[in-house]
Amino acid sequence: MMSPTLKFREVTPSPLARFESGVCVVRGRMHIIGGHYGEELDVTDEHWAYDLASDQWDRFADQPEPVSHYTCKVQDDRYAWYTGGYLGKHPGTAVNKTWRYDAETDTWDEFAPLPVLRASLGCAIIENKMHVWGGLGEDRNTNFDDHWVPGLANPDEWKPAAPMPDGRAHFATGVVGAKPTLSAATSTTTRPTRPRARAAPTSITFTVTTPRPTAGSVFRTYLSADPTSRRRPRRTAAD
Repeated sequence: MMSPTLKFREVTPSPLARFESGVCVVRGRMHIIGGHYGEELDVTDEHWAYDLASDQWDRFADQPEPVSHYTCKVQDDRYAWYTGGYLGKHPGTAVNKTWRYDAETDTWDEFAPLPVLRASLGCAIIENKMHVWGGLGEDRNTNFDDHWVPGLANPDEWKPAAPMPDGRAHFATGVVGAKPTLSAATSTTTRPTRPRARAAPTSITFTVTTPRPTAGSVFRTYLSADPTSRRRPRRTAAD
């Protein structure tokens, strides 16, 4: 089967040039929330969404706080979740708040904060639970490999789960297939740290897979294919 051919075309530019924002697609609109702008690395709380059908941007309810360096993930094509990030102008302050945007009501709600201060972390919605792992600490230099997920008995309380193979930040995540399969890859310029919390029962584990053909800034891929395993990942010769 041939792969589809992807082509890029220029469309209406964003009302605000920014980076390190939260980006997600909800109900056919690409939402861009928060992030840095300008040479002084100020941070905005503005929330805009692009409609491909009309080729236009519309303003929606802004972030409760101006935050950058976080990952936004979508649940049920209605809710956009994120946790952590850096609050305020660069370098900012690491935070642990958890927020959910409701695209139907255009409102924000706050949920249980992470037990740790973290930014530039990975995030994925798996079986209606928000898994987060890795990321940078308060010093913006220390990479972590811990993994957190809301508890089964108390969804308002985060529990430690199987950690990543090594500490990383600024990486992309995605869920692939019917089972909770996760892929993630990143690079880091700092020495990885070992886990702060031991693994508890969890729905995913990590396995090292084939790295990308080119080194670049993303050089290794991790997959979680076993929805019941509690084991730490095996290392390969590449590690």
